[in-house]
Amino acid sequence: MTITDYLVAVEALVQRRGTLDTAIAELVPTSLYAAIVPVLRCFRGVDTLSAAGLCAEIGDFGLL
Repeated sequence: MTITDYLVAVEALVQRRGTLDTAIAELVPTSLYAAIVPVLRCFRGVDTLSAAGLCAEIGDFGLL
């Protein structure tokens, strides 16, 4: 019973993560970072979610 409860919880979290990933991917094209995200995605291992996270953390790339 405990294992079943854990599996249901993990499945719910995976579904929630998928929903959030989709929402972020839909918001990126209209965001301030719409031009930067595709450039960051050119790096190996960086997808939309990672690129959006970098943009949120760094902010203005021009100040670097």
